[in-house]
Amino acid sequence: MNIVIWGTGNFFLKRKKYFNNQKIVAFFDNDINKQGKRIEGVKIEAPCTIGQYDFDYVVIMTMAASEVRSQLSKLCPSKLEKCIGFDEFYSMMNKPDIEFPYKIMKPENIKKKVLFLANFMDFDGGSIACMNAAIALNRSGYLCSIMAVFCNLKLQKSIQKNGVQLIINTELFNEQWVNDNWQGEYDLIIANTLNMLPCINRIHDLSKVMAWIHEPESLYKYVFINQEALNKLEKIKVICVSKKAEVIFLKNFSCDVDILFYPIPDVYQERTKKRQLKSKICFTIVGPLSTTKGQDIVIRAFEELNMEDRAKVQIIFAGSNQNSFGEGLMSKCADYSQIEFIGELNREQMQELYENSDCIICASRTEMLPMAVSEGMMNQKICIVSDAAGIVDIMKDGINGLIFSNENVDELSQKMQDVIEGKMDAGTIEKNARDT
Repeated sequence: MNIVIWGTGNFFLKRKKYFNNQKIVAFFDNDINKQGKRIEGVKIEAPCTIGQYDFDYVVIMTMAASEVRSQLSKLCPSKLEKCIGFDEFYSMMNKPDIEFPYKIMKPENIKKKVLFLANFMDFDGGSIACMNAAIALNRSGYLCSIMAVFCNLKLQKSIQKNGVQLIINTELFNEQWVNDNWQGEYDLIIANTLNMLPCINRIHDLSKVMAWIHEPESLYKYVFINQEALNKLEKIKVICVSKKAEVIFLKNFSCDVDILFYPIPDVYQERTKKRQLKSKICFTIVGPLSTTKGQDIVIRAFEELNMEDRAKVQIIFAGSNQNSFGEGLMSKCADYSQIEFIGELNREQMQELYENSDCIICASRTEMLPMAVSEGMMNQKICIVSDAAGIVDIMKDGINGLIFSNENVDELSQKMQDVIEGKMDAGTIEKNARDT
């Protein structure tokens, strides 16, 4: 099978290993600075040349999926039906790991059986929210399973450790996974995240379907939802994780929407002895290094601190950093002894990091309901949050957290300085944050 890949940026580079055994005849990219270069011997071409190639599928590896489909419809309309996203490609290339129908015994004391449909389960907010919701429902008397195309091994251990059944089903985006008997095993099916909306086409009893939406506006360009799925949106219950998520969803779709915050496990415990006094105040930023997450804003805010205040802080970036943006940030900060990039952590390591942090910063340029802030508040930490994050709807500046204007480096630097110099009643803010 011959494939061409459209898009060679970070989205592709993070998933490049999944194409190792595929016959790639060409790459296409709208970036003229990339055209003419090669990836492992295969040339990156201008999209206008796509008609010159013979291929079976175009795999879209960019967040701008809608624009790519529109461009392809003009350049090579006969191949439009062979245009697929990465999720569909991954499902196509991997055999199912389970057979259907899949039977689950329902103990007499169980209220209902709930299935979460997920895409790639990783250490992102949507995946963690899915895991936490399943755990919370399990502890409330429900029997929950998560069916995903893929799951990070570290996250898989956390899911199973908490008694949630994990089913890896690489056929989720293929028609073959449909089975009436199997679907009948569950009382409620939750399509977790925007990516899973195409799967509602395969579910016959829509009265048991719920869609739970977490995504920022940028991801709406990537997900292609056909007209049949769009028609079914009006027949299912759609819930968004925050008011901001609701506003963005309704800009793209027309249906009734409710809001449901995600649950988080209360792992905070009042310490019988205080954490050892440290000579530095620890600011922690959680999330994959990316423009959206705004780690560059934090670094610039740090650089605006005077030298005396810089010497008083430790800044920790926790999250995946295997991309050009992350490499650029790490290179820029190489001479700053106060800044540390520690990579991706599992849930136990994350909790330990929260406990040893003094302040959580969310500088995202857009964010629906940042998990790191929710967990930081639960752990009774001061959180400094961009007003572009949906969680500010339940925050008040100076009362249960600190809020700064999106991308305003000066404001963020001032908030950090206020924390360093103790210009607020930190104990009250921390207590209010947890009470929220």
